[in-house]
Amino acid sequence: MESYQLNILDTLSILKKDGVVNIMYMNSDNKVKAIRYDDKEILLKDQAKYDGKYLMDIMVEESDPEYLGFELDVHWLQRGGVNPLEWIKKLEGRTKIIHIKDYRIAQTFDMSGGVAGIMRAMADVVEFAEIGEGNLDIKSIIDLAEETGVEHIFIEQDNTYGRDPYDSLEISARNLRSLGYEDRFNHNSICCSLSM
Repeated sequence: MESYQLNILDTLSILKKDGVVNIMYMNSDNKVKAIRYDDKEILLKDQAKYDGKYLMDIMVEESDPEYLGFELDVHWLQRGGVNPLEWIKKLEGRTKIIHIKDYRIAQTFDMSGGVAGIMRAMADVVEFAEIGEGNLDIKSIIDLAEETGVEHIFIEQDNTYGRDPYDSLEISARNLRSLGYEDRFNHNSICCSLSM
């Protein structure tokens, strides 16, 4: 990533070398990045491609693993059209934190509201789900995360669609216990932030 300005990754790596910060990039479908690559300024979403490469691939290839780690969100990887398991494996040793939230297709589709309403409904057809209530292979994700050196797993759900957030958290915790993680995910170890 060449630029007429000092590259942000270079700046951050200097801070890291000096022991000031640990740098981790977190993927999210709703982030748009302006970067310079091959002397062109381009706007990319995390899962967008430039010359056949995802932005995150470019970051992996052109950054020093000692100075840039990754914080993966499995829901946004899936929503972006990539396999979360492949990315966890690809970033082995560079990922210390993952965010798990499940992924489901909405059971209802509102056809009212004319074209604008239908377009909005189509955009909202993918939903966040309580862990174990969607279609992600949560057990494989957690097991692979452990195998590849992930140290922290955050349980999240960006939207509960009218359900009490604490009820959603309990559903996720119950499902994680039923998958065999009762020692890792219980009321005493689950931490959440409710900013909805």
